[in-house]
Order: sequence, then structure tokens, then C-alpha cells
Amino acid sequence: MFSKIVLYAEDKIANMIYNFYRTTKNNFSISYIANSYKNSIEKAIELNAEVIIIQLKHPVYKVHNFFYDLAMSNIYPVVLIFNVISENQIIYSITSHKDITYINKIKSFFTRSLSEKYTCHFDYIGEEKDSNLVMNFRISKLEKTEYLKDILRGVIKSEFLYYKKR
Repeated sequence: MFSKIVLYAEDKIANMIYNFYRTTKNNFSISYIANSYKNSIEKAIELNAEVIIIQLKHPVYKVHNFFYDLAMSNIYPVVLIFNVISENQIIYSITSHKDITYINKIKSFFTRSLSEKYTCHFDYIGEEKDSNLVMNFRISKLEKTEYLKDILRGVIKSEFLYYKKR
């Protein structure tokens, strides 16, 4: 049984997700690609969608209106919200659901569909322990770059072995 998805994102990302859906076998069906937050709610109601995937866009009040309209609509889909934070990184969060394996399938579908261009970081809403995933990723990348630069500049053997361990 396929879960219906309503998708609202910029064209490039929407096309990546849609093409992934068309070329792979999975438990999801992109039923509609919306052109606004309001349109995504209307189609989710009409199609009885189980999942809404939306990209955060400006102005912020439209996002607030989306959540208000969703609350007033009396439908309860799983909502996956994402934000593009750099040219190759996305942070995303997802609403809760009683079935953890279902949530994991949605997360896997989303991250795999964008894996060619983006590194996706899951952000736990309200939990501090994973809130620095992006910064940790950037720092480790910077450290690696600095270590390689030092090696190219020339270091003594003991320093080289130290960097090699790290």
C-alpha cells in the first residue's frame, strides 16, 4: 500500500524527489506537487494524503499560516519540514508518528532522493543533543582540510603520524 505524499519545494528539489520516486520502488507515491503552502493543504485534504513534505521559505508568516490551516483542517498527516542551509546541506525535521519504522522509511526516502546533491541532517525538535550536527560536520571538514594543508607544507614524521591517526 502506497502512502500519498503532497510535496511543496523549489522546482529543483521537487524534481529530484519526484524523479527518485519514479525510478525506485518504495512505499510512497508523490500524488501532487504544490505551488504554495495553501495549495499543499488543500490537496492534502482532497487526496487524503498521509505525508506532506514542505520546504521552509520566506516570508515566515506563510509558514505560520500553513500550520494554522493544517490545524483547522482536521487532517493529521506526517509533516516533513526541511530547510536548505547551504548549497549542499539540508536540515529536516519530522512530526511524530506511532510507527517508528514508518517514520524511518519516510526519512530514508527523503534523504536518498536528495543524496546526489545534498547532505541531509535530521534535527530533533526540542532536543539539544543533536542540535549541532551541521556545525560538527563543518568543523570536522575544516579540521581535515587544515591537516592536509599542514601535511603539504611539510611536517616532521611524528606530526604526520599524529594527523594520520585523527
